Amino acid sequence: MYASTLRSALCLSGGGIRSATFNLGILQGLARHGLLEKFDYLSTVSGGGFIGSWLTAWIHRQGTQKVVDALSRPPASPLQPDPKPVEHLRVFSNYLSPQPGLLSADTWTLVATMSRNLLLTWLVFVPFLMAVLLVPRMWSAFIMRQTFVDDVALTLSLLIGFVTGGWALVYIGTSLPSAVRGTDAYDVDPREGAQRRVLVWCILPMVMSAMAFAVYWARLNDPPHPREWYWFPAFTILITLGAWLVSAIYRYKHGWFAGRWFPLRLFAATLFIVLAQFVTGYLLWYGATEFLSDPTPHKRLYTTFAVPMILLVQATGCALIAGFSSRFTKDEDREWWARSGAWALIVILAWIVVHLLVLFGPSGLEMFAATARGLWANGGLSWNDLTPEKITQVGGVVVGVVSGVITLFGGFSAETPANDKEAQELGTTAKLLGVLTSLLAPIFLAFVIILLALVTNWVLTSSAGVWVSDLLNLEMSPVVSSPSARWPLDHEFLIINTPLRYLVAIFLFLMAVSLLMGSLINTNAFSLHFMWRTRIIRAYLGASRRRRNPNPFTGFDTFDNIRMSELRPQLLDEKALPTVERPRNGDPPRPAPPEVPQPRKLFHVINIALNLAGGDKLAWQDRKAEPFTVSPLHAGSYWLGYRRSYRYGSLGEGISLGTAIAMSGAFVSPNMGYMMTSPIVRFLMTLFNVRFGWWLGNPGAAGDELDPLQRIIKWLSSTKIARGRIVNWILGGKIYREAYPFEYRSPLLPVRPIVTEAFGLTNDRSRYVYLSDGGHFENLGLHEMVLRRCRFIVVSDASTDASYTFDSLAQSIRQIRVDLGVPIDIRELSIAPPSKDMKGKYCAIGRIRYSCVDKKAKPLEPPEPPPYDLDAPNFTIKREACKNPQFAERRKLYKMKRKLYKIEQALHESQRGMTNEDFDGILIYIKASMIGDEPRDVLNYGQGSRDFPQEVITDQWFSEAQFESYRALGSHIIDAICGDDRSKLNFAAFARKARAHNQLKFEVFKEQISYAAFAKQFEEEMQNSTPDAYKQKIRKYLEDLLG
Repeated sequence: MYASTLRSALCLSGGGIRSATFNLGILQGLARHGLLEKFDYLSTVSGGGFIGSWLTAWIHRQGTQKVVDALSRPPASPLQPDPKPVEHLRVFSNYLSPQPGLLSADTWTLVATMSRNLLLTWLVFVPFLMAVLLVPRMWSAFIMRQTFVDDVALTLSLLIGFVTGGWALVYIGTSLPSAVRGTDAYDVDPREGAQRRVLVWCILPMVMSAMAFAVYWARLNDPPHPREWYWFPAFTILITLGAWLVSAIYRYKHGWFAGRWFPLRLFAATLFIVLAQFVTGYLLWYGATEFLSDPTPHKRLYTTFAVPMILLVQATGCALIAGFSSRFTKDEDREWWARSGAWALIVILAWIVVHLLVLFGPSGLEMFAATARGLWANGGLSWNDLTPEKITQVGGVVVGVVSGVITLFGGFSAETPANDKEAQELGTTAKLLGVLTSLLAPIFLAFVIILLALVTNWVLTSSAGVWVSDLLNLEMSPVVSSPSARWPLDHEFLIINTPLRYLVAIFLFLMAVSLLMGSLINTNAFSLHFMWRTRIIRAYLGASRRRRNPNPFTGFDTFDNIRMSELRPQLLDEKALPTVERPRNGDPPRPAPPEVPQPRKLFHVINIALNLAGGDKLAWQDRKAEPFTVSPLHAGSYWLGYRRSYRYGSLGEGISLGTAIAMSGAFVSPNMGYMMTSPIVRFLMTLFNVRFGWWLGNPGAAGDELDPLQRIIKWLSSTKIARGRIVNWILGGKIYREAYPFEYRSPLLPVRPIVTEAFGLTNDRSRYVYLSDGGHFENLGLHEMVLRRCRFIVVSDASTDASYTFDSLAQSIRQIRVDLGVPIDIRELSIAPPSKDMKGKYCAIGRIRYSCVDKKAKPLEPPEPPPYDLDAPNFTIKREACKNPQFAERRKLYKMKRKLYKIEQALHESQRGMTNEDFDGILIYIKASMIGDEPRDVLNYGQGSRDFPQEVITDQWFSEAQFESYRALGSHIIDAICGDDRSKLNFAAFARKARAHNQLKFEVFKEQISYAAFAKQFEEEMQNSTPDAYKQKIRKYLEDLLG
């Protein structure tokens, strides 16, 4: 879409039902003045999408002209002032629970739905977490209770540590920036980034080496084994010299040691490395003999701190090598050392924290349980019971529970600041809530991990554990067979006595349960999204259905929803179907001459955010999201790619309008772009199913990659044996086997997406992407319309902005300038918060400077023709040659470049003599605000609600007065700009009206200045007066003063 194409767009911002209701009034006002049907695009975000889908569905069912007539004409009956679709919105102003109240079935349906979804989410996620938390137990069992201590076992442990440690050192020596300079080592697939390679090939071998050495030292109990200090430096020097030899050969082949000073440099580098490893070996000996001399009495402590201590010594040795060899390395090498050391410290801290919580944490809860039972047995709590130990035990649990409540409330609340700027603007209560959320979130996360570890104790001693043991014919040791095996079982006793084989079996059992539950439970259907979506569909898409047939028990009708592909312009155009002329003189009916279909207006583009909490696009690290759109034609993004809407998001049907709108309005999500900065809060929101987002297939190239499960099924179904045919039949046959991830309505195995969501690893490179509220990226819908080069854009902003700082507008302008290179100039912004003194404006005028990008200085160079010789002399195009894939690909690419060149040439020719004004567009920005001229009922509601019209987005239950106030305000704003005469306007006239409204009227300004000058004198007296009474008092004072 080029700047020379005259397109217009109406953008409805996010803001929940507040935005939907306000924009309903905007739509009615535009329809009254003949403007609504003239817009080419309808771009919506979040709550603006609610009312946008309402309009789109109504137009789909009755046609544009009938809808515009119904919105613009006077009431047909005094007893029915509004059309039925508008009346339907009034009925469902409480769209989540139409009948509120503690005893209402709608209220308890919400509670039951959320409880059920939470339970089903836990069936998928909690077994996986419990299996992960079993790993420290398995490590403890492995390191402390193996019976063999012969020389073969010791030598094997030592050999594993030697090989893995040497491997890590070889990788370091061959991966330093100075070693790979001039090679193609960086030219790899972006999916296999350098950071991941360092973690897999360096950090992981270091951890394995530390684990092997920890096992070796735990087995080394006999005095004949050498423990003299000099063996440790000798061992570390031996490992390092072997790795250094391999690295030196590699560097020599790449010219790092080139020159006549090569022998001297090699000798000096080797000498310094030996010196560094001598110190490292001595530190290892000192730590092993002083702190880990006898692991037997402190088994859990040894399990917790042995590996981190060895890792710390290894990291210290690497730091010494980096320091001693600094004369032979570059600055970028030292940065590489520092970053790898940072990852080693992260692993050390994570190891210590997780092992402390899993191995020691449940003991504290068990002491709390014992204290509670003792107090209950004694008949209550007395002052004598308040000992420091009991206060600590009870207080720890209380803090854990309270921190959970505050963390979840803070993560969900709109009052929690998302960044430092918001924290400065919000009040003391909001700042305090933000600080408490940040401080208490880690405490609650630790409390949850301890609870899960304690639940793991119950699983190990329950009938499920016994069943697993009997199934695998494992000996239970004293864990379950002893009389003391009762819940709650002593945690330390369980850690010491649980067999390793039993732990491995339970680990596999929990992973199998998680995978099985994940394959049976649709993670999308049982998030809060589905509950949210069905109620939006009922309230907004069902409003224009003439013959709704809802279920008498639930009140929902499946046919309220519409497929996006059904909204394609070819299907919607009233003149697309051929008409039939009336036969004359008995002639047979014949089709009328085909009419050229007119371009469809109000083409709906739904703006969604694709979450990038774990993405590698550093330029977007603050956004943590990228744009994603769904329209009747396509779904996807400019940067990622598009898929046809009839194929995307649902096999055989395509994504629906209701699903797209619910995704666009998913205002709470663990990975919600700008709004979420705490990884701990993100994890807890996923764990407690505070999720409105939706997982769908990647519309880009990654969406063509089959899942591992699909590959297995494809192989099984292709076999001729009976099991292949059975599996194929059970799992859906040919459709299931040949579909791609982007065609499914949810991931096949949702365990990985849930884990990805919990740990903030969402990106745009996986098979599935996480989609949420479009306001998490850009809240006005303006970005996509500028991308499509719309020349006339009206933005209705009803986003939350109690301070009138215009954050949504500023964010949109900034992102458009950064992403698209198009500046937007707004010279004057006179919109202000409600005031008794100064009277603001409803709108502002801006200029979209497309000329900065689209005005071509010179055309593109013509593409070079493809080399038809294909490396063969005297090559001629023959039929056999055309079948060559290489030839066909080059020919196809050349045709595409040639076509683009012709388009650019034609565009350049058409631009001759054009000025910047011929390229630039007009932006009319309308803000939900009050200036004192509103209808009396709106002013009355504003006096009762000091935040009106900027009430919090979490208020999704509108009263009748609230609904009508927002609707009437939107309608009044359009009338105030265009005039009350209901005259039909075009866009040029509308722009002139907006400029006239935005101009300063001197008489009014003089009067306002007078009011402001004398306001202080009457401040106390007129503190609670209405604006009109306030002005009348000052006017009388001025008249008396002037005589």
